[in-house]
Amino acid sequence: MEKIREYEVKLIAPLMPLGSKILEIGAGAGWQSKILSEYGFAVEAIDVEGSRYEGQRIWPVVNYDGTNIPFPDAYFDVVFTSNVLEHVKHVEQFLCEIKRVLKPRGIAVHAVPSGSWRLWSILVTFVNAWKQLLIALLSEFRHRYILSDITQERATAYKQNRIRFLRQTIYPPPAHGEVGNCLSEIYLFSRHRWTSLFRKKGWSIRSYYPNRLFYSGGTCLTFMGIKVRHIMSYILGSSCHIYLLEPQRK
Repeated sequence: MEKIREYEVKLIAPLMPLGSKILEIGAGAGWQSKILSEYGFAVEAIDVEGSRYEGQRIWPVVNYDGTNIPFPDAYFDVVFTSNVLEHVKHVEQFLCEIKRVLKPRGIAVHAVPSGSWRLWSILVTFVNAWKQLLIALLSEFRHRYILSDITQERATAYKQNRIRFLRQTIYPPPAHGEVGNCLSEIYLFSRHRWTSLFRKKGWSIRSYYPNRLFYSGGTCLTFMGIKVRHIMSYILGSSCHIYLLEPQRK
């Protein structure tokens, strides 16, 4: 994932004016903020307290409440997010908050997940569940019928594993974001929906790009390199949309 995010920020950096003061929201460990700073940008980074990357930070990331951006009005040339907006419960209000901290001619760059990514991530979840179920059944068969060392404790554990993995093969995975469910997210993450949302909240779309990488969000394709993922995106779809936005002129 670090390599994927590095690829994305190298794709995004040329969209930002040289010397810009940038705010990255949802910076995680600060991988992308660090790379942007190496390009000569002045970068501030924020993320919610308790982020799973909080203990892995390689860049100064300020904790905030997830709602109120802790900077004054008209402070940044660029606001940047990568796979963050889908995790914001009140995303429409948050887009207004982003506009508040932008300078009058500032821009926002958002990398957001695609419907293609959501579809493939659902399919991969089921594949992984069936894989784990098969491994559990083979392990139980080995201990019960080949090694003949099955104990009551082990038999109980295998039963619980079968039930857990079987449920995962039947029930759909949870929603990835804050709105809808895993199936409705196929639409909610579509280009049409993101475009409608941005325009509704007073943003003009200066440019749009697919990130031209395929990834599923699961662990079954971790062996694939960036070049292979780039080629696969032309067949299976890009996993992210990249939007360059500016506030609509009144």
